[in-house]
Amino acid sequence: MKIKTTLLAFSIAILSSASTFASTPVKSKLMKTIHRQVTEIIGNNLDAVIQGEILVRVPFFINKNNEIVVVDVISKSDKLNSLIKNKLNHQKLELNEVKQQEIYILPVRVNKGQ
Repeated sequence: MKIKTTLLAFSIAILSSASTFASTPVKSKLMKTIHRQVTEIIGNNLDAVIQGEILVRVPFFINKNNEIVVVDVISKSDKLNSLIKNKLNHQKLELNEVKQQEIYILPVRVNKGQ
């Protein structure tokens, strides 16, 4: 039980610090580009995993090879979390202005039947 509590506290600390990093308006163009590319990577084959609409938050950073490194996937569905993490982790993005090793949080809305 102590491990779960420690893990939860660590996750909350990561998320709260990550939101301060990714909150500047200057990054809005970058985040739109990242969102578009991530949406293409995830694709539309998620119907079997979700019921209705689910909001997913994906904290991640970009490594020196412009690859996504997923820190966590946060939603109400463990299956969806696993699927999104597997689809995104180590996928290369085409970006020029990204700061490597900076944590970004990407909100993704997933709808059944999209």
